[in-house]
Amino acid sequence: MSWSDRKHYQKFTYANLIMCGELFGINYDDSENIKMMELVFYSNGADAHEVDESADAMSKRLNRRFANDGNTEYEVGITSDIAEENMKNILKLSNKTVRELSEQVNANYKFNDE
Repeated sequence: MSWSDRKHYQKFTYANLIMCGELFGINYDDSENIKMMELVFYSNGADAHEVDESADAMSKRLNRRFANDGNTEYEVGITSDIAEENMKNILKLSNKTVRELSEQVNANYKFNDE
């Protein structure tokens, strides 16, 4: 699936990263291949424990935004804790991309207008 298809989960991930201050000055079309290590929350000088803590905090923040949106619900078998852990596992890996994070968002949440 192409990023240019502008699927709801792709746009939703991008918009929420913008609202969290993570993609400052980056437009949608340029965001697909942005790596986690390029996001504001990710500290390249941090040790593994600090990166893990930062990724955990960001996954919780994103989950709250997604869960409270009113336009989403968890996919069958997904809970808040599972959604957060799934996103954290992407966020803490420096070379994972915004696109890969959006694919995990799609796996975690069902969008009511899909």
